[in-house]
Amino acid sequence: KVQVFPALRRERLHDWIQDKVTTKGGRISPAAARLVVDFAGANLWSISNEIDKLLLYAAGPMISESDVRETMSYSRDASEFAMVDAMMARQTDVAQRLLHQLLDEGTKAPQIIAFVVRELGLFLKAREALDMKLSPKEIQVKVGIAPSYRLDKAIRHAKACTLEEIRQVYGMLLDADMSVKTGAMSEELTLDILLADVCQR
Repeated sequence: KVQVFPALRRERLHDWIQDKVTTKGGRISPAAARLVVDFAGANLWSISNEIDKLLLYAAGPMISESDVRETMSYSRDASEFAMVDAMMARQTDVAQRLLHQLLDEGTKAPQIIAFVVRELGLFLKAREALDMKLSPKEIQVKVGIAPSYRLDKAIRHAKACTLEEIRQVYGMLLDADMSVKTGAMSEELTLDILLADVCQR
């Protein structure tokens, strides 16, 4: 016997979240439930874990939008950072899995491309600073972010790439952005090709 369990669509997801929270003895506003879906997508396992955290975190009698933003805003960003790391490290399988996880969660191609462009900009500034043989303090100023794991990561990726290689990836991102905006290919196919090109550069 084959039993099919199709992914829940948006309205059914909202109902599922309401039922889950109620079963666990809590309450959540409709707007907060919608925001949970925006952050966690259709992954019920992930949503269930987030609900547990929200029930512990919420100060009032009902989980609010602000509670969701304060506890969940990091989750999608974490996946995007990890995807860029995998792309730059040429870890095709890992990058592919994270890309499709983001797409399944509802992240749109323009958002993903914009995020990669933003991160690549940091790598470019760090590479230029390294080529200029600037001091660690001067590198921090040029990259424009405070000492942190993110700055260390930008420097690490910059050391692994040449300036020309980073510019080459910029060209790939421009082609992908044009493809998405003109509808030349589907968003998913465009991103798959972009990912393969960056990993095989």
